Amino acid sequence: MKKNKHILSGTIVLLISTVLIFSTVVVNADNEEKNGEDLSFDLMDYELREPGIDVEKYVWDKYNQEWVDADTEAEALDTRTGTDITFKIVVHNDGNKQIESIEIKDKMHDSLEFLSADPEPDNYAYEPPFYYLDWYYPGPLNPCETIEIYITANVIGPLCSIDYNYVFVEADDSGQTISDEDYAYVHCGPWSTSIQASFLNWLEKHLNLFPILQMLFQRLELN
Repeated sequence: MKKNKHILSGTIVLLISTVLIFSTVVVNADNEEKNGEDLSFDLMDYELREPGIDVEKYVWDKYNQEWVDADTEAEALDTRTGTDITFKIVVHNDGNKQIESIEIKDKMHDSLEFLSADPEPDNYAYEPPFYYLDWYYPGPLNPCETIEIYITANVIGPLCSIDYNYVFVEADDSGQTISDEDYAYVHCGPWSTSIQASFLNWLEKHLNLFPILQMLFQRLELN
């Protein structure tokens, strides 16, 4: 009888051990499957994270009170010599991951005399016939975030020329460089002092039209 008890006890222990081993294998297999799912999801999510950077250069149209994307010679904004003009640089992270070490390089022909920039550039140089302005942002710049820079210049000419303000931007993405560029063109037109004098002489004889003409002169930057 004792021998049978020992055999029964051994059988029970063996069954319990088998159940425990089987349960462990099932749990581990289930965990490995879940870990595999998580790993594949993380890998997919990583692969979908594409970096992107976009830069646009605009010029302010005083007459229509709007920013103009004059990025071709055919779309050059008409402006007059002796007047000030403002450019706007917009750097946009149009990807879906952070980018760092963002460097913005601006190059402007000296027919547009540099006056100021907001924010001020980290580096500035005038090497005729160009002004060179550089800004550096360590970042990170998050997706959908932007950087804006304003540049003011005086229009010198030569007359009837089409000149440009050029911008180049590059950023670092995990050791790889991404970049973009854009232009803003302006047409430098003259304003005749003889025409201005004739207008003023005519105005003296038509003072009742002064308020209307004053507004017109302001728009044309004659006063």
